[in-house]
Amino acid sequence: MSVTTDSSDGVLRVLPVRLDGQDAADEEREPSVSVRDVQYTDEEVGRGVFALKRLAKSTLVEVAHCIWVPKAEYEDKVSKTVFEHYVFNCKKRGGAMLCLGLGSLFNHSDPPNLDYRIDEDKLLIRFYASRTIEAGEELTIFYGANLWFEDPSGPRRPESPPEDEDNVFSKLML
Repeated sequence: MSVTTDSSDGVLRVLPVRLDGQDAADEEREPSVSVRDVQYTDEEVGRGVFALKRLAKSTLVEVAHCIWVPKAEYEDKVSKTVFEHYVFNCKKRGGAMLCLGLGSLFNHSDPPNLDYRIDEDKLLIRFYASRTIEAGEELTIFYGANLWFEDPSGPRRPESPPEDEDNVFSKLML
């Protein structure tokens, strides 16, 4: 991931993800997302990720690296901290994955405009556009039905998606 800061507005911008090993210097690329301050809750600092340009449906938006937390360590330590809100359940190996990078900054919406896939073997979460996203839109994921805050996006679903669903929204641990 390559990061740039535009000195005119101080906004952090992230260049598009490259998975093919090609160096960013090999081609001119424009940032596709930026991180901005948002205020949805009473948190002192809130951030969100916003599209800087139109993102087509199925576009890979972010590949977030994760740190695996064994179940006992999660239950004894992580679940009692603010990091509780940034972990995803691990079905294969148990425990949880602490999401790093932009993956930890995607806010909740119902319906969301991002879908994600967890790769426990590689400790990665890949975030994809679930529909066309217009420039200026905040990029969001679905946290599940059991929210710890009032949902600014409107009425909640009656229940979270089934856990066996390939669409892994139900794996986000809140």
